[in-house]
Amino acid sequence: TPLENAYMFIFIGVVIALVQGGYVRRKSAGRERNTAFRGLTLIVPGLFLLGYAYSNWQLYLGLLFLSMGSAMAIPTITSLVSLYSDKSEQGENLGIFRSLGALGRVFGPIGASIVYWKFSSTTPYLAGAMGLVIPLFIILKIPKRHGLKED
Repeated sequence: TPLENAYMFIFIGVVIALVQGGYVRRKSAGRERNTAFRGLTLIVPGLFLLGYAYSNWQLYLGLLFLSMGSAMAIPTITSLVSLYSDKSEQGENLGIFRSLGALGRVFGPIGASIVYWKFSSTTPYLAGAMGLVIPLFIILKIPKRHGLKED
């Protein structure tokens, strides 16, 4: 129902606000790479749970993982783009990064919808979870920078 959708979005918003304001803001400075890795890692079980959710508690558990992971990964990956860019290229690189994110938010749901209707309701979630393997490996390969801490 519309009310249940509202509760779902309120839940997602509260989790994101708490994680970004409580954890990411306080704990990720200098540890952006590790925080981004943890966030992406949390998104994977969230997608699996959402793909196989048959009850409200499974849905909300999946949303919890997905929201926590997104709240950790998105701001820290943005920070990494800034930190690993030359000062003269930061604006351009961040603009490209944000533009690619916007394109993903446009074409991702279209592609996921096609996969959903052509294959099954679970397939787009599993594909998304498996697709996160690539950014996880990329983050692991980012070289250390002076001034950044490692956990």
